[in-house]
Amino acid sequence: MKNQLRFRIILASESEAFAKEREELKAFVESLNDEKSNVCYELVTEEVLQKEGDAGQSFYLLVGEEFPEEESVIFHKVYDRFRETGAPVMYTYFRKKNDELPTQSVKAFMTELDEEIGHFFSTYEELDSVKLGILLELARGTGMEDAFTVRDGAAFFRGREALSLENLPLYKENESLKQLLAQQKELAAQFAAAAAACAYDPENPTLKMEKEEISGKQIVVFDAIHKQEEELCALLLEVAGLTGGEGMPTSAQKLAIRELENGNYENAEQILRKADRSLAFETEGAILQANKNVLAGYVSENRLLIKTLMASGLTRERADEIGKCWEENLRLTKEYRLDPCVLDDYIGFLLDCREEKKALEVLDLLEKLYQLADVPETEQAELLQKRAIAKEGLKDYKEAERLYLQAIRHLRLQADKGQQEKLFSIITNNCYRLGEFESYRFRKFEQAKRYLDEAEKGYLKLYEEDPAYWETKLSMVYRAQGEMYQNWIKKGSKNIKKAEEKYQKALEICERRADEDLMGMGSQLADVLLSYAELKERQGKKTESYDMRKRAFDIYEQMTKKSPVLYQLDWGRAASEAFRMELADQREKDNRIQKDFLEILRLGSKARELANDNPQKKKYLEKAISLCADVEKLGALRSEMGDTYGNYVLLCSGEERAASFEKAWDIYNKCFPKAKTECLQGLDTLLEFFWEQDGGSEANLHKAEELLKLAAVMDTDEEKTAKELVSLHGICGNIYQDCGKIREAEKQYLLAKDFLLWQLEKNPGNLANRTRLQRIEMLSRYLYLKDYPYSIKDTYREEELGALLKCGAAGNPAVKIQGHQYSGEEKFKFYADCLMKAGDKYRKKAADRKKAEFDYQAAKVLYRQLANDFPGRYQDELRVIEARIEDLHSQWKDD
Repeated sequence: MKNQLRFRIILASESEAFAKEREELKAFVESLNDEKSNVCYELVTEEVLQKEGDAGQSFYLLVGEEFPEEESVIFHKVYDRFRETGAPVMYTYFRKKNDELPTQSVKAFMTELDEEIGHFFSTYEELDSVKLGILLELARGTGMEDAFTVRDGAAFFRGREALSLENLPLYKENESLKQLLAQQKELAAQFAAAAAACAYDPENPTLKMEKEEISGKQIVVFDAIHKQEEELCALLLEVAGLTGGEGMPTSAQKLAIRELENGNYENAEQILRKADRSLAFETEGAILQANKNVLAGYVSENRLLIKTLMASGLTRERADEIGKCWEENLRLTKEYRLDPCVLDDYIGFLLDCREEKKALEVLDLLEKLYQLADVPETEQAELLQKRAIAKEGLKDYKEAERLYLQAIRHLRLQADKGQQEKLFSIITNNCYRLGEFESYRFRKFEQAKRYLDEAEKGYLKLYEEDPAYWETKLSMVYRAQGEMYQNWIKKGSKNIKKAEEKYQKALEICERRADEDLMGMGSQLADVLLSYAELKERQGKKTESYDMRKRAFDIYEQMTKKSPVLYQLDWGRAASEAFRMELADQREKDNRIQKDFLEILRLGSKARELANDNPQKKKYLEKAISLCADVEKLGALRSEMGDTYGNYVLLCSGEERAASFEKAWDIYNKCFPKAKTECLQGLDTLLEFFWEQDGGSEANLHKAEELLKLAAVMDTDEEKTAKELVSLHGICGNIYQDCGKIREAEKQYLLAKDFLLWQLEKNPGNLANRTRLQRIEMLSRYLYLKDYPYSIKDTYREEELGALLKCGAAGNPAVKIQGHQYSGEEKFKFYADCLMKAGDKYRKKAADRKKAEFDYQAAKVLYRQLANDFPGRYQDELRVIEARIEDLHSQWKDD
């Protein structure tokens, strides 16, 4: 296997005491193994280490309570090999227990390492510290720079959770993180309580607002935790670079790192701030040259201080201090011609802050320093790439293109000089970036294809050596190729097919990786889905396109809930894409629905003009019903569709009639909230038809009760609604009477009469309402006599009416009339007044005088009852009515 990085781990001293560590480390390194990876892990014995080993190996030494002479010999032999060959990289850990002081042999070995050899060592209480060191050593490998991340209290390696950090002092003793995690816990408890309160009282606006406010605070705290963990990751990588392998930290850095390992951030910061910098201000050239290494150490200390300050929680004061540290590093590097590569992170920092102009100023200075320091062409090529990124950020795209091309030329020249293997991944990454730039910015698809194809070949080769890391890059180039072919319309459908193939390949990788690490791969997966959706829309596959956009929206929504600051804009973009697609699709649906609905109305109108026995009428309605089914599939439903099914009921029989009735009934019920009056009328008509056919069947009784529930929410102030309610209560009364439910029928008739009287008050001369009122009176009297056949004589019509009204008032002492609540007295007087007004109108015509007498006699019964219930009152009204009745009688005698 090529370029193997092998971890060989020895447990020095008291090997039996390290049995637990041996098993735990073995399980850990095996969990990291990958069949196709270029990294190999093994646990070895002391005897194996005495033999010559392969270059590139890493050696971890765990020291216990004692360190005897024979093990010291082994260590020096391996360390001598390292000084000669640079391998194996060595790490030494001392186990400590409960703050116990080290034994004499261990303390002597520590002193030798620190003061004589200059080798950095660490201490640990939990073996997780050693595991973290292994992960960080892996991250220092070529092409593995982004493989290590910290998120949600865990270390991730190549997208997979590898180690919990919650037991390590560097994480758990971070005061800023502790405060944020405590806030997160407290807010979670508050949110749970608020959610429970809302569940108990969901309509309470105060509780809703409180719940939303807590949720907003949770989002802010989570973002702060996420940012803090990113800075902690940067600090860990900085420490790994100082202590790993050939790293030689300064005395101040050693002390600071050990404080950090114990979670003492403030102590580490103070140590780095107080480090001796006196030589940095000397003016004698010879002294400066002799102490260049010391000055380089100052720069390195500043870098470590920057990382520590950021990991401690960024405040305004710390931000100012960080800026001063960077500027001091820049000054020292410029004035004393130190290695300028240490300022590489400063450029990245400025680009991340979108300070492109400042970044270009620093780049100008670094280019000069690179030439003076004779920095390899490789490093200079990377400066060109950063300059190109800065120019791109300033929208100087022509210059950015020139710089990208120049960077690749420099890299290829170096590769031709024997550095092909070292530069292969860097050249591949630059080809990908340039190909994507040419395609997106300039639509130079021929050039873009050349560079992206080269990037694809390079990533495939790298993928063979380490699939777990490079397949992510491979998916990125597949997506870039897909977008290139999609926009490259010169070759038409041929390119569309190629674009689809590339998108599919990218999707397969992203979906697999996102299942394991949504926050790490979700954004890439969503971007592929959005690009692929655009292609599907171009192909006319709108359903597939919308589904992809909706899926991308869902992914970003999940990520935004965890980190709004990072993904809010992406979520908004995905949402707008899905909404645009949904809107276009909805417009198309609306147009089709409108067209079909107009045709349904046209066919219904033509059908109404024909007699029921005309076969053409049924054909029209069958065609209209077919269109109704199509419209319903598109998600639309209107009350007029119920009319279509209802009209069809009149023309069919048996199961077909029953099915059409149920369909019409269902449509009216669903449309009722938006079209109450129209739906009530349709339901009433259906029920009346089936009552005429079947009488008071149990099925009709059930439908009547459903209808009455709907009628209860109607606004009775509208005359149109009142008209429908008269019919509804009348037919429901008929059904109750047929089913033998006399009192329920009586109640419905009285309600129908209430609404008729209200209408007559508005328009006393409405003959149709007069006729309806007489019909309801007849039904009521018949029902009353049917219920009490021996108590009242049929000749006493006015007494029957009075008794009936009295019975109704006793059963319902307060009714809602014209939007007001009336007591029993007010209700009786209201009825009497309405009858008086009606009688006054009908007495004007000789043909209507019989109707007038009926109204006067009914009013007389009511006033007599009121006079009995309230002695001393209503005598005047009785005299007026008797006078008018006598006047009518005298007119009949004269005639």
